[in-house]
Amino acid sequence: MKIAIVVPYFQKEWGSYEYYLAKNLSMLRQDVTIITSATKVKRYYLDDRSAFMAEEEVDGFYVKRLPIKIELEEAPYMQDMRKTLEAGSFDIVHSTEDFQPSSWQASSYTKKHKIPLFITRWLYWKPNIRLASFFQFYDRYISTIVRNRAASIIAPSYSIKEYLLNYGVNEEKIHWIPSGVDIEAFSPNPSSMLREKLGLGDEKIILSIARLHPLKGLHSLVQAYGTVARNFPETRLVILGKGPQEKELRDMAKQLNIEKKVSFLTEHVPHENISRLYNGADIFAFPSIVEPFGMVNLEAMACGVPTVASNTGGMRDMVLQGRTGFLFTPGDVKGIEIALMAMLGDERKTKEMGTESRKRALEYDWREIAKQILERYEGALRL
Repeated sequence: MKIAIVVPYFQKEWGSYEYYLAKNLSMLRQDVTIITSATKVKRYYLDDRSAFMAEEEVDGFYVKRLPIKIELEEAPYMQDMRKTLEAGSFDIVHSTEDFQPSSWQASSYTKKHKIPLFITRWLYWKPNIRLASFFQFYDRYISTIVRNRAASIIAPSYSIKEYLLNYGVNEEKIHWIPSGVDIEAFSPNPSSMLREKLGLGDEKIILSIARLHPLKGLHSLVQAYGTVARNFPETRLVILGKGPQEKELRDMAKQLNIEKKVSFLTEHVPHENISRLYNGADIFAFPSIVEPFGMVNLEAMACGVPTVASNTGGMRDMVLQGRTGFLFTPGDVKGIEIALMAMLGDERKTKEMGTESRKRALEYDWREIAKQILERYEGALRL
């Protein structure tokens, strides 16, 4: 089967959904090509928008990068999309987000050739961006055409499925298939990398990995840690990421008099090394206000680390309350305090949660997730 995965941006080192889907489908002997733009995401690479190699082979699949004709926020319109799809003679086209111009381009191709279109939808809220009104207009009208043309819309979390149902999408078209995790790359393997990097001793480490943006809820975590640090002084909060909220978070730590207890890591860590950071942590905290899935939370669980996460997006599905960790209402500072202190106060129970976290993550094995998606492709081709 020839499969095209259409995505606005792609970089192998991100370890993205598209990368793992393409890799695992190719391991199932499918002919997979990712079609994407030839540049980098503006919010991460504002000062480096250099182009990538136009074509390359990556871990068993192909990547074709097309020049951008126009780009609004993070929604590029790519040149030669139709020509590239035509030349590929694909059996299935799988696109990311129904509101992306690339999804509109893909839907036009699939309609003309009467082949199945799959969409993976991530957002389940209206974005607060500069072009929000335009986005909402486009999402309400243009994206409706894309959704109607799709043979299937994959919702990686139940929150996304609920959003689509409330939006009026036919339930028979929506399939709840979560994202997966590479259970070999992310596995329990004690590592001292994090302690060595920060020069730490025996402190218990609470780790969070996220872009430093208000929607990630890190202000709530830092505020909650102010109380946690007073009750459990032999702890350290480590936040890996960078973004526009860095100064605000650092200032908050100073105001709470915990700046010496909070470490910010803003350097780039290659994705292949991230598992070593998880394995150096005792607890993983993920306080997002909204979150489509929560990939880092699942990766931490796969490494056998218990998690404290907001009860939203994919965390609602993956975290088993009281068994693999604790869920709290997004933005609930007191809820974060209680969850963290419960874990820090019962080391035996917390270790049991880590073991259960790994077991739970095994249910999200990317190899099995890819098989589920491939079965959907095959079913669509039979219709």
